Amino acid sequence: MVEIKRKVNIEISKEFLILGISILSAILINFVSLAIFGLNIVTILYIVIISLTVAVVPYFFFIYREAKITSEKEEYFPGFLRDLAESQRVGLSMTNAIASAANSNYGPLTKDIIKVNQMLSWGIPFPDAIKSFSKSVKQSYFMRRGLAIVMEAFYTGGNLAGAMDSIANSTTILKDVEKDKVSILQEQMMIMYIIHFLFVGIIVALYKILIPLLTVQQTGGSKAIMELGQAPEMQYFKILFLITISIQSFCNAFVAGEASEGKVSSGFKHISLMLGGALLAYAIFILPTSFSLSVTLSRENFAPGEKIALVGSVFLEEKVSENAVITAKLMEQEVIGQTNKEGKFELSMIAPETPGLYSIIIKAEKDELIEEKELKFLVKKT
Repeated sequence: MVEIKRKVNIEISKEFLILGISILSAILINFVSLAIFGLNIVTILYIVIISLTVAVVPYFFFIYREAKITSEKEEYFPGFLRDLAESQRVGLSMTNAIASAANSNYGPLTKDIIKVNQMLSWGIPFPDAIKSFSKSVKQSYFMRRGLAIVMEAFYTGGNLAGAMDSIANSTTILKDVEKDKVSILQEQMMIMYIIHFLFVGIIVALYKILIPLLTVQQTGGSKAIMELGQAPEMQYFKILFLITISIQSFCNAFVAGEASEGKVSSGFKHISLMLGGALLAYAIFILPTSFSLSVTLSRENFAPGEKIALVGSVFLEEKVSENAVITAKLMEQEVIGQTNKEGKFELSMIAPETPGLYSIIIKAEKDELIEEKELKFLVKKT
């Protein structure tokens, strides 16, 4: 019994060891990520969500794995009881029947059977060995109930072989019903995945297409829109959408787990797909800072030595960017300017004296953000 308690404590320690390592890993990810990406509210929130996932998912995945092993044990349990019943019918005592079963393969249940056999060989009474067996499979309602019935039959001196056969048959029927239910609910799980990624797609579409329309007043929008007041900063929408898709991912994962296997804990295996896919889409389409440059030439054709006018605008997070540095290069010429309060700029250059096709490289810079454009024009012969 001391050995059994020691192993139980080791098993408990393993769970907390996994949790401790996960939490330490999450803290390390926080420090390293903040050192690399800096103190930006959206980045911090993004990192925190990933860190929380790293902190809790391995622990709950371990619990899910244990539940999976228990389910596999339940698959072998009826066969184990039938073998014991058959051994009883041919005249073997229960101790010898278990010793014979310990040499057979019952998947993950084999280790528990070997432990029971060892206890019986040490002289521990059969009821105590079965109670220990019941504790080792306490996560399984089927096996705990079946072993309790075996003990009642043992104490009352009834037909033990018949009782074990009945338990085995009822457990098999219940497991078959459970499998049928899971098979039917798999369709519901697939629907949850479709709904989830459709929702993520809608969030991305909102950010890329509809949200920028709210900032139209910053670029000369209609007075009617301007009267509605200032639109929220894009940072606000980044935070809102990150929180939204994270909550949605966790909720959908738990619903998918409950729908597919009837256990909320099963949802943790869906989190890696749902949350991982959502955060990946967020990192690609929403997280990066939007910095864009729009520039045009007055014409496409110029005479040698003619003045070339460049007019353009710079946008940061879909809003005009003031004081962005603009650099235009044409062969040996280089002109530098800045955007005004409306995010616009005007530069001028001189067309080359030699006819031909030329390119102007226009570069916009602000807060380590860089955007480049290349414009081609033709210098005609006079």
